[in-house]
Amino acid sequence: MVLDGNDIQITPTGEEPGSKTLKVEIPASRVLSAEREATKYFAKRARLPGFRKGRAPLPVVLKKYRGEIRERMLRDLIGVSWKQALEQERLRPIAEPHVHHLKFEDGTDASFEFRVDVQPELTLDRIGGFQLKRTVPSVSDDAVAEQLEEIQTQKATWLPTDGEPPMNGQMVSVSIATVEDGSVGERRQHQVVLGSGQAIPGLEEEIMTLRPGDTKQAKVRYPDDFPDETKRGQTRAVEITLHEVKRQELPELNDDFAREVGDFESLEALRQAVPHAKPTPTSGSSSWRRSSAQTSSPRPIRWYGVC
Repeated sequence: MVLDGNDIQITPTGEEPGSKTLKVEIPASRVLSAEREATKYFAKRARLPGFRKGRAPLPVVLKKYRGEIRERMLRDLIGVSWKQALEQERLRPIAEPHVHHLKFEDGTDASFEFRVDVQPELTLDRIGGFQLKRTVPSVSDDAVAEQLEEIQTQKATWLPTDGEPPMNGQMVSVSIATVEDGSVGERRQHQVVLGSGQAIPGLEEEIMTLRPGDTKQAKVRYPDDFPDETKRGQTRAVEITLHEVKRQELPELNDDFAREVGDFESLEALRQAVPHAKPTPTSGSSSWRRSSAQTSSPRPIRWYGVC
């Protein structure tokens, strides 16, 4: 999706050596337009009972995928705002921007702050007479393909499944509580991509025996390489409830994908630009996706932290 950022207001609010702060204001009409575009994106791919694929009415799609639509909408708005900020303020970032103070409610303007590390302005007493030799490393086709795959994953959509037990590579929302002497402790909600190492293998195996809505009690063993040596080999009784399962749908790598990523007329143009790309907001750091209460996810079970 290519969004025009002409109605987005970006105002510098702070500057320190090596960093800048920018306030971004997005009018409600623009937010609504972005929500409509995101809803159309899901409508083309949604499979809803009673409708052919891509034929469900937009209000029905919005109600079904409201959380996912809101996340995609914010991601697109922040992405186009960052692009405008780069051009308007002539930024030279040295790291990915962080988003803070995100304010967003239905039917109102949205606002947030970009905080970005930039190349410092330096004054040199001598600016000539140097001899430098620069070697530019070549970028292999494999490296370009790997970067394209990463972009493809960032643009992926998570869609609910049809109620079957989850598999590796799917995202699950679960509640887990410890069980001691028959008493169930506090339930904590987590979101995990199975097979990604976010939970210990024994717990993932138990989760994959459940269907959404199921609850079971099981004994889970800590692996022998568990970081906490005092827990290695121990067994803990837990109660697991599986709430939801989602599958990842990757967009096709084609010309439409390239145009959605940015100002590229074709996939080949995107492929040529990858080695020279500037950093953009991603979910891999403490960036905008982690700054929004509306889009944050339940914490992952990092090495089964509830035990």
